[in-house]
Amino acid sequence: MGPPSAVTPPRRRLPRVVVAGFLGAWVVATVALGAILLARHELAMPVPPPTDPALTAAVAARARPDAWTAIHVVYPTCPCARRVMAHLRERPHPDGVVERVVLVAARPDPALAEALTARGFAVEHVTPAVLAAAWHVEATPMLVLAAPGGEVRYVGGYGRRKQSPIIEDLAIIAEARRRAPPAALPVFGCATTRRLARAVDPLGFARWR
Repeated sequence: MGPPSAVTPPRRRLPRVVVAGFLGAWVVATVALGAILLARHELAMPVPPPTDPALTAAVAARARPDAWTAIHVVYPTCPCARRVMAHLRERPHPDGVVERVVLVAARPDPALAEALTARGFAVEHVTPAVLAAAWHVEATPMLVLAAPGGEVRYVGGYGRRKQSPIIEDLAIIAEARRRAPPAALPVFGCATTRRLARAVDPLGFARWR
């Protein structure tokens, strides 16, 4: 007779309650991750209403009494805002409209400001904190349109969906000048304050790009 065969010990199985716990945690994490990605990529950012006192005061201080004023609020590090800025540098200015670009950043970017100025835009720099406090704006890219004298006629985005190939600022301006204020398009872009950034991106995915 040969040597006795080794006895294989029985496999130890995880208790069902442990397996269920792992599965439950995985489902919760997956749902949470999906919600975060949806918020970052599909959901519109909050915007102040056209009657917001801080916004109307900021616009009135920059509006012309004899011309329409279009204010493009952009956060240069935001991909959506960069697309809008590229569009602004390429398209013609609408007749009878004064256009301003508000660059939102912790530090000024003289080269970017000079490039926009060369294309006929009035340019100013504001920090995210000032934008939130003095304008009540926490996300960009945002278009603000004022009639002669400073009445705000439009506060909203540039397209009907995120990364839309069609940037509709010229159509919005033309419609506002012809008739009643157009319906505001959603703002798809980036938060400019930590408060809003944490709300829409609590895990900080934006830093991983």
